[in-house]
Amino acid sequence: KRQMQNWMIHYFKIDAAYVAFHVKTHHLKQCVDGIKAFNMGGINVTVPHKEQILKHVDQKSRAVELLGAANTLKLKDGSIAAYVTDPFGFIESLGNNRSRFENAKVLMFGAGGAAKSVAYALSRLNINKLTITDIIDEKADLLAATAKQAFKIPHTETVHSTDINDCISDSAIIINASAVGMMPDTEKSVLNDYSAVTNRHFVFDLIYNPGQTALMKNARNR
Repeated sequence: KRQMQNWMIHYFKIDAAYVAFHVKTHHLKQCVDGIKAFNMGGINVTVPHKEQILKHVDQKSRAVELLGAANTLKLKDGSIAAYVTDPFGFIESLGNNRSRFENAKVLMFGAGGAAKSVAYALSRLNINKLTITDIIDEKADLLAATAKQAFKIPHTETVHSTDINDCISDSAIIINASAVGMMPDTEKSVLNDYSAVTNRHFVFDLIYNPGQTALMKNARNR
């Protein structure tokens, strides 16, 4: 990520540098104070600090308020403003496929932080129904409730993995927002049975390492 950011900085001829720091949780306040002390433009925040960092900011965007997490802090007139770019990054990555999501039924694997950001993004894409499955039922139930009550997705539900084929048939879009299939476990997939997947489905995997997951490879072969 650091290399990518510095490449972009160089490309656009911005007078800046992007560096990485390893910050312990008990030093987060000093980290934020350092932004002000050094008059830095801002910082990015990654796991495990996306939630804890909010204790030390002055302003929060609407998305941050809803998601309870931030990945970007910006110094504005002496105050620290918190933003989250994850949902908007997901939307941008869809390119011309955004129109597929209008009034669509979506099946999503995972109910963690990444899945919550995707659920918020899906609400902005005006989907009609979100079905969530996770290895921890309680997490899926909580996210489904949040997606309906806070994000205003019209219809939400949870499903057990044993009942997944019926949900696949009922959905137009399948999203993996879990860590299943990530390096080094590249042979794993959230799906064991692809019989319900057809060429009408749009399949999206948040995992970027490997570049083509087992889920994407097998879905493309349907």
